[in-house]
Amino acid sequence: MDKIGRYEIEEELGRGAMGVVLRARDPAIGRLVAIKIIRLTEFADLQERQQLRDRLFREAQSAGILSHPGIVTIYDIGEENEITYITMEYVNGPTLEKLLSEGPAPEPDTVFDWLRQAAAALDYAHRKGIVHRDIKPANIMLHDDGKVKVTDFGIAKLSTAQATQTGVALGTPFYMSPEQIRGQDIGGRADQFSLAVIAYEILTGGKPFHADTLPTLFFQIISEQPPPPQRINPSLGPQVDNVFRKALAKEAGSRYATCTEFVSALETACNAKPGWAPLAHGAAESMPTVVTAVEPAPARPALPQVPRPVRAEGPNPNGIFGRMIAILLALVVVGALLVYAPKWYRAWQQEQAPPQPQASAPEPAKTEASAAKPSPEPGSAIAPSAAATTSTAPPTTTPAAGAGETAAPAEKPPVAEPAPPPEPEPQPSPPVVKKRPKPAVAVPAAPKVLLPTIQEVLVTSAPPNAAVTFDKGSTSCQTPCTVQLPSGRHTLAAVLPGYHQELRIFQVGDQTQAVTLDMRRMEGVLSVESTPAGAAIFINGQKRPESTPAHISLPVGRYSLIVTKDGFKRSEQEFEVGDGRFVKITFTLFPLR
Repeated sequence: MDKIGRYEIEEELGRGAMGVVLRARDPAIGRLVAIKIIRLTEFADLQERQQLRDRLFREAQSAGILSHPGIVTIYDIGEENEITYITMEYVNGPTLEKLLSEGPAPEPDTVFDWLRQAAAALDYAHRKGIVHRDIKPANIMLHDDGKVKVTDFGIAKLSTAQATQTGVALGTPFYMSPEQIRGQDIGGRADQFSLAVIAYEILTGGKPFHADTLPTLFFQIISEQPPPPQRINPSLGPQVDNVFRKALAKEAGSRYATCTEFVSALETACNAKPGWAPLAHGAAESMPTVVTAVEPAPARPALPQVPRPVRAEGPNPNGIFGRMIAILLALVVVGALLVYAPKWYRAWQQEQAPPQPQASAPEPAKTEASAAKPSPEPGSAIAPSAAATTSTAPPTTTPAAGAGETAAPAEKPPVAEPAPPPEPEPQPSPPVVKKRPKPAVAVPAAPKVLLPTIQEVLVTSAPPNAAVTFDKGSTSCQTPCTVQLPSGRHTLAAVLPGYHQELRIFQVGDQTQAVTLDMRRMEGVLSVESTPAGAAIFINGQKRPESTPAHISLPVGRYSLIVTKDGFKRSEQEFEVGDGRFVKITFTLFPLR
């Protein structure tokens, strides 16, 4: 086909679920345009063919009243030879889906430039009463000048028009909001949920919800929390987890008021940790998960950290390995103390002992002798030879004499003069050699063994009253509670009837810390349909706000289901919901006679 309407076709740009997109030229003004076409004759069902035609016209009607630089402009709509087509603005650039899957990880500033522009375009449409309902990377295009363009309002819904029947789930499964899956009324916060899924994918390189089957995927979106982004991308701070927890809330009323408010909060949370960076598409699959822990004090020996899986499905066997290492380290320390402690103690005693007096005794003895010795007077009878003989005479002290005692002098020879002779100068005691301890360098330094500090840890859970056990039974409490734990690595297990067991590995440091547990309820999804549709639903005698068809999340257990519709017989059935199970029940209603 070379031409459609007045437009000259140049090439095919792509194919999707809605049809084929072509690049064409308007010969009247020489402008390039993009044309979306669907061959309705390929659908044998007349009702389906009419629905697709109405959907294309609805796209033109929805986007045609939107005039915003971030939304693709609609120029024309027409039909030719049973071909329905829409002519729109041509965007000379790739889709966000292509950039994320084929290119490297974008720069942090570029990420929020994209998100801010997309959020502004969606908020503008929401103020006009239009919800896109199918926000995904393939519907966000980037012009060559850097401008973001939101396209494909093909399943948008005018809030003021009953364009689609309530309960029909439309959209791409990975990016659908819980209210879309449940078949509830859709508002602008459904688009915010989808935009948050895209932002999560940009920052972590993977989708928050992913499963091999559609029922499992729907169950995750409705009931489960995605892995915290910080656990996948360690460059992100903990504030990012809080932003995504709010933007991906299961109830629309718990999310941010606008898409712009969400993007602003996310940008602030990312910038709170300098040096953050998004991951390339698929990079998280080859990276180990990271357990965020408080850094221990430098003086304490740190035990090896065990990576925590993204979703813990059972007891962590690495806890046993960590305990074995701790026991081995303790045995090494005790053995070193038993071998070296006696040597260290003897060396310490020698260092602390007072100095022996033998070494310092001669000095004061000489001083007293020199002070008591009189100087020779003129006319003294003492001859120099006699003085020399006296000074060189050997001392009469025995080797057993006490330390510091002066030896007794020898008997003095008679003198001619009655004057008392000077006392002979005592001989110094033989020097005492003091034994020195071995140099300190020869003995290895004793390792400093510091006792662990005790820290208060506040444990809370949502919902409360969960039974928490620490370190395989050493301590237990019921949330909310405060426990005293020594510094270091710990494990806990939380159990609450009707909820999955929650396992956690955490580090107790020098700061007061709290552990918050989000208990995941054991539940399944009920899909109930009826022919004709629009029947009221009663579960265990209680009327539900939904009507058929509907997807309803229910706790595990047995239920009775009743569907009623005016003019038709009531139908009922019992069923059982298992954890993670998808139960589908279809009724055919018969008219009353």
